[in-house]
Amino acid sequence: MKKKLFIILIVIFSLNSFSQTKFEKGYFINNDGITINCLIKNIDWKNNPTEFEYKLNADSETIKVNIELAKEFGISDISKYRRFYIDIDRSSNIMRDYSTKKAPQFNKETLYLKQLIEGDSNLYFYEDGNVTRYFYNVDNEDVVQLIFKDYKTENGEIGVNNSFKQQLLTDLKCDAIQFENIKNLQYKKNDLINIFIKYNQCKNTDYVYSKENKKSRFNLSIRAGISFSSLSIENNRSKRRNVDFGSKINARIGLEAEFILPFNNNKWTIIIEPNYQYFKESNQVANAPFNNPATIDVYVNYKSIEIPIGVRHYFFLNKKSKLFLNGLFVWDFAINSTLEYGDSFLLEIKPRNNFGFGLGYNYDNKFSLETRYTINRDLLGKNTSNYNTNYSTFSIILGYNLL
Repeated sequence: MKKKLFIILIVIFSLNSFSQTKFEKGYFINNDGITINCLIKNIDWKNNPTEFEYKLNADSETIKVNIELAKEFGISDISKYRRFYIDIDRSSNIMRDYSTKKAPQFNKETLYLKQLIEGDSNLYFYEDGNVTRYFYNVDNEDVVQLIFKDYKTENGEIGVNNSFKQQLLTDLKCDAIQFENIKNLQYKKNDLINIFIKYNQCKNTDYVYSKENKKSRFNLSIRAGISFSSLSIENNRSKRRNVDFGSKINARIGLEAEFILPFNNNKWTIIIEPNYQYFKESNQVANAPFNNPATIDVYVNYKSIEIPIGVRHYFFLNKKSKLFLNGLFVWDFAINSTLEYGDSFLLEIKPRNNFGFGLGYNYDNKFSLETRYTINRDLLGKNTSNYNTNYSTFSIILGYNLL
């Protein structure tokens, strides 16, 4: 098993060399206020960057620029980041780590903020791990944080500081924006974008809306293939009861739902793939001494619905071709499955869950081919302590995207 995991790690590091991130048309403004048109490496940052890489042209060397050297950079029609020395509250939004103070706890930091709306009123976004903050300004005033904070009260209850609503009511004064427009507003990107668009439209001012804020996309594929499955059983009390059913080729069919995460250029996805699999076989083992017949038949009839859920990472080769790796946790639900030793006794199969790994190729986001290995699965679970079962599968899976 260790050898197989080592091989998988080698493949992962090898594939990283194929992973492509594009240099796209963009610009940056240095500390002297000079605009430099260039090609910027589009990483599609999930967390706001502190540096970026650029080329002057496709054949020139790559140069790295950190936040101290550029006060603004952007990728044409995709995103813009501006540098600010600004107050930010980094209070945790994880319940167990909630602050006991209602007021924000500000610290001055130099940050790149992503510009979501640009106009007479501006909206900015910052994300770093579990910290998500929005910033704004109106009529060239200083940029400040929109305040939202969950906290623990003295009674141990959860309180919410929704001061951002009052900030918006105070500063976004316009006939089209009333209390009712703000009252149910949530501290979420789309809600805030919509209210800032509404304000700029009300003021009849030109504004720019970053359409880069895309939602996760969804793929649905039918997946069929063959599985090379092996099963062996060991009896802790008597070796005569040991049986090896060898390897067997069976068909498999399933349906995969894939949710593409909206960052890092669509390289990361969440997948779930319910599928039907089965293993039906028989063999013989020696009977107890002096018994007739000398051998007994052992039957296994194992049918189940597997539900693998996991993460997929793509490595782009070109515009149409990409490789991918899967890491999966596999739930398994047996259907009327049994292990039978002749007329002696019958055991109900109650499999444990296990893990799987996949390596595949996708063409044009339409066709896919994957090889998948699932590690040993115990089929009897807590049914008995006398038997150890080892069931593993290597599959070749063809996929066709329906959506």
